Amino acid sequence: TILVIRDAAVRLEALKRVDALAPLLAEEFINRKLFDALLLGFGDANDDARLLTLMAMLAIAPRLSEKNKTDRLLRVVKRLEADRSAKIRTNVVIFYGRLAPDLSEALRHKVALPAFCKALDDGVPFVRLAAVRALGACRDCFSAPVAARLVAPKLVPLALDPAKPVRDAAVPCLEAFLSVVRKAADAMTRDEDAKREAEAAKR
Repeated sequence: TILVIRDAAVRLEALKRVDALAPLLAEEFINRKLFDALLLGFGDANDDARLLTLMAMLAIAPRLSEKNKTDRLLRVVKRLEADRSAKIRTNVVIFYGRLAPDLSEALRHKVALPAFCKALDDGVPFVRLAAVRALGACRDCFSAPVAARLVAPKLVPLALDPAKPVRDAAVPCLEAFLSVVRKAADAMTRDEDAKREAEAAKR
């Protein structure tokens, strides 16, 4: 495959075209040939090559086998969470945000949520902003207890973030998760009231 060619310029051009080519390729080729070739790009010293590799992986992710997607790919992407390039850290968050709805609940809690929470503490504002936006887009992926215990407490400080775009995104995101919590609390109250009424009717 052209993606293993040493010439950096050729590799970059090939990576840019994966998104357009992916629908034309057989799943067997994607999983047995293309995926392994793309994995090599994560070790590239060139920031743009690592970024384009990440975007290319996102393009083929829906057609990856379960093992390639949930084991090999996520393990490699996790290492990019601490990449020296803020641009790559930002796009790792975006990657998880787009992939999260297709992951199992266990993997969302094990992989995506910790990555979002870690990015909320990033020293670079646009990484924090990407994390807030990703959480907002994925709010239906997380239960009310998770929203209450893990997400909302991490969002509260960002409501007073030094960067205005982060504040502007954090406040409505926090409100959305608190709305999930309020609905769950109201449902709990209704259930408790119904139980009391049922017990009273038995007397």
